[in-house]
Amino acid sequence: MKIDPNTQTWEAVREWAIDQREGAVERLIGGAYPDKDERIRGRIQALDELLDLPNKPGE
Repeated sequence: MKIDPNTQTWEAVREWAIDQREGAVERLIGGAYPDKDERIRGRIQALDELLDLPNKPGE
C-alpha cells in the first residue's frame, strides 16, 4: 500500500504526528521523567517511522 502525501487525511495525520513528536522531544529534553526516557524515545522513533511512510515504496 502506498501513502498519498497530497490527501487531506495524510496532512491531518502528519500534523498530529509532528505535534506529538515535538511534545515528546520537549519531555525528553526537560528531563522531568527520567524513568520514562526509553519509552519517550520509542514514541519518537515510532512517530518518525509514521512520518516517513510516504517515502517508503509500496508493498
